[in-house]
Amino acid sequence: MIAALIHDGVIDPAGKVGDYLSELAESEWADLRITDVAHIASGIDCLDSDGYQDSTTCVYRMEETLGITADRGYAAGLIEHLGGMQRRGPPGKEFEYVSTNTNVPGLIAEAATHQSFATILSEQIWQPVGAESDALLAINQQGYSYVSGGVIARLRDIARFGQIFVAPERFGVLSTTQVDAMQRREGVTFNQDRRQTHATSFGDDLPSRGAWQWDMIWDDGGMYKNGYFGQGLYVDPARDLVIAWFGTGEDYDAKRNDMPAIARQIVHAGLFDDE
Repeated sequence: MIAALIHDGVIDPAGKVGDYLSELAESEWADLRITDVAHIASGIDCLDSDGYQDSTTCVYRMEETLGITADRGYAAGLIEHLGGMQRRGPPGKEFEYVSTNTNVPGLIAEAATHQSFATILSEQIWQPVGAESDALLAINQQGYSYVSGGVIARLRDIARFGQIFVAPERFGVLSTTQVDAMQRREGVTFNQDRRQTHATSFGDDLPSRGAWQWDMIWDDGGMYKNGYFGQGLYVDPARDLVIAWFGTGEDYDAKRNDMPAIARQIVHAGLFDDE
């Protein structure tokens, strides 16, 4: 969404978080580049891996402020919680899964447009792609949207969203130049530890980096975004290919499945290569 607003000239690609969110002007977020946050590389110390089920972690408390995790009596609101976060490293250096790096761009989008996240989502994405159904959006009692995981949509509409990246000229949400930059140039290169982790699923066919909220991008331009309990979206502009799936593992407790690897197997099968 940030990329779409940059495309429309609403958000300055060189801007910083504090330029748009005055309430975070005295926090560790203030001088972070919006692009580093969008690339999930802010360096902010609020790792999802610290635990969604541990009520003392930063990520649990963030979701508690949004009404997602159980109320454990944490008194701070969302902005106060964001303002108290610290850095664990320099921005733009490490791709680290931090849901806050999705929620903050949502706040920036609202501040830049003076519209709610739901309205922006509708006007910038849902209407242009011709979604067949309304999406559902989680919003807490203070009016803050759960941007990092609160959108519920039909599978075909998730695939339509993927078409934005496969055929940008058709929808006009992003430019072809923007999509090409996502695929080829922009983002944060994975470190050796992350590459080794991905090797368990992909072998030698490793993604090289993440960018613009995409969790994995391959050097051939394939892009993948994962969601809760294994749901995912894979897009491959060069092959005019979109693969979307809902998330279920072998049982309810299984958060992962083999679909990302299967998507790459489909890519390498040659079925969608140009004749």
